[in-house]
Parts: sequence; C-alpha cells; structure tokens
Amino acid sequence: MTTPDTNPRSLAVTALMRIQKGAYSNLQLNQMLDDTHLDPRDASLLTTIVYGVIQHQLTIDYQLKPFIQKPNKLQPWVKVLLETAIYQWQYLERVPKRAIFNETIDIAKKRGHEAFDVL
Repeated sequence: MTTPDTNPRSLAVTALMRIQKGAYSNLQLNQMLDDTHLDPRDASLLTTIVYGVIQHQLTIDYQLKPFIQKPNKLQPWVKVLLETAIYQWQYLERVPKRAIFNETIDIAKKRGHEAFDVL
C-alpha cells in the first residue's frame, strides 16, 4: 500500500497533468484539496503553483524552449515538472531556490522510477 502524496509541488504536477487532459482547473484543485487535507500553507502553495503555471504558460514555455533539445521525446510529466519549477523560480519570491531545486529533483526521481515500474 502506498502512502498518499502530500507534497504540494508533486500534487501540482498531477493536477496540471489532469488539467492538460481536459479537467477543469478549479474542480480538479478542489478535489485534490478535499482528498489530501493539506495544511493551509501547503494548500496555498499548491493553489498558487497550479494557477500560476496556467496563467504564465506561454512565458514559461518560451523560457524553457532553448533548453529542450528534443521536445517530442520529452515525457509530458517532465515538461510539467519543469514548468512548475520555472514558475516558482521566476514568480515566487518567498520560496527558497534550494527548495525548488531539491523538491523538483526528488519528484523527478520518484516519478521516474514509477514510470519505469509501469513498463
């Protein structure tokens, strides 16, 4: 049995992936907040990241474009994870840079192993 994910950054990636597949952002976010029972600070971070990435999508993608050599080979969750990291780095002043990078790397390691387990 796996423990439920309570990392707001990881939940933001999951929410954004579902939104890209057609879910309504407000309904998806409300469902996640109801299901996870995050503390108010984490719930606020989750909400800020999800709506911020959606709002600044074009700018973030423009900033990422020079660093992605083969966009067709990039897994969708990796692109979304990078978008959340760029959003936090560029727009969230109160979040320490080391936290952004450490959390992003941890999420990539966990999700990368999950992807290989499915294969």
